[in-house]
Amino acid sequence: MKRRHKETNEFRVFVGNLPFSWLEDAVRNIFHSYGTVVDVEVPRNRQQQELNRGFAFVYFSNREEALAATTLSGSRLDGRVVKVELADENIEQSETVREELTRRPHSPIASSSQAYEWGGKQVQRQSENVVPKETPNFMPSGALYKEQRMTRHGKELKFVEPLDARKPDKHWRLYVFKDGKLLQGEEGVFYIYQKSVYLLGRDRDVVDIPIDHPSASQQHAVLQFRQVMPKNRDKLVIKPYIMDLESTNGTFLNNERIESLRYYELLEKDMLRFGYSSREFIILTDRM
Repeated sequence: MKRRHKETNEFRVFVGNLPFSWLEDAVRNIFHSYGTVVDVEVPRNRQQQELNRGFAFVYFSNREEALAATTLSGSRLDGRVVKVELADENIEQSETVREELTRRPHSPIASSSQAYEWGGKQVQRQSENVVPKETPNFMPSGALYKEQRMTRHGKELKFVEPLDARKPDKHWRLYVFKDGKLLQGEEGVFYIYQKSVYLLGRDRDVVDIPIDHPSASQQHAVLQFRQVMPKNRDKLVIKPYIMDLESTNGTFLNNERIESLRYYELLEKDMLRFGYSSREFIILTDRM
């Protein structure tokens, strides 16, 4: 394969230790979440054109997106730990940009704090840069619980809203993708700013956001907005959290299974999956 000429306004990323069966479409699907992929170059094996030579080049339209893509380095794709780095020496890596990308993952698929085997098991994280979790006193017990428990259509819900539950002050949305494509119609976007809590699961009688997959539990997870005091801040803010409701097959935040009955803060561009469903739920506000 003849190497293409890189334009002056393009920024090239080298991808090493690539799974040999991955060709242009597979590589593009991984990297498009980091920004605008101008082109993908995958040199082929001379004897077997359906296989690559173990590396590829991905071209982005700007420097920040190219830098963001390097946070995928160290992740597992089909069992191989890939190496992702800037391919051109004239691109200086900005520590400020890299710190921001590490602190707040640019992509919902993978961050520098994650190592995930694509289509397989989770791998031990290599960094402490994870979304903090907290153990809430969300479930009263005994008579108090019987008094406070919530029901819908005669069915008891598996959660009780915390005292700091609040309706969000931003227009949050959940965008639903399958096979890299946004679903059409009402299933493609859920507007989650009209109340403080949204229940997800398979029981359409009680849930707000249905997960129509046999691996999902009836009441699978809850998306809760809470008013909290961030560190180093003197003003309360309302943030979204996700909590798994002891589902059978788990809830996944950025491809990592979360513990049940614990709140995990959600950041814009985070990705959620439920059970074995291939649908990806991306959380954003209308300001993005």
